[in-house]
Amino acid sequence: MSKILIAYYSHTGTTKEVGERIKSATGGDVFEITPVNTYPADIGEVIARGQKEIEDGITIELSGTLPDAEPYDLIIAGTPNWCSTIAPPVASFLKALKLSGKRVALYVTHGRGGLGHIPADIAKLLPDVKLAEVYDGNEPEKLSAWLGGIGAV
Repeated sequence: MSKILIAYYSHTGTTKEVGERIKSATGGDVFEITPVNTYPADIGEVIARGQKEIEDGITIELSGTLPDAEPYDLIIAGTPNWCSTIAPPVASFLKALKLSGKRVALYVTHGRGGLGHIPADIAKLLPDVKLAEVYDGNEPEKLSAWLGGIGAV
């Protein structure tokens, strides 16, 4: 059986909820990505700050000790769609881990933004990984099929 790490950043709780469903289905270990400088509660302020961080390519300082990716066969990362791309804390997390040659899967939650250009952005961010199809976290009826397709169950 594969050893799975489920890591996510969740501002509103939606991405965390999907991560918990994935944990229940796979038995994987969970790591919640937490920035040192937390985002404000006001969504307008979050969007403004996130957009600036994305445009400026800022690496976010993360709290706690990051997990070692080495013992995991599959890393599943969860991100909200921010400005049609990966939330800066998740991008910073993925860049910080040694993922070369690892299998990585990504799930995305969103309001009405869909996947945006996240599949292309994650491929650019992680050129040396075996990237699985990106899952739309807003489609819970497709979760089991996606997990089966990436070899998580």
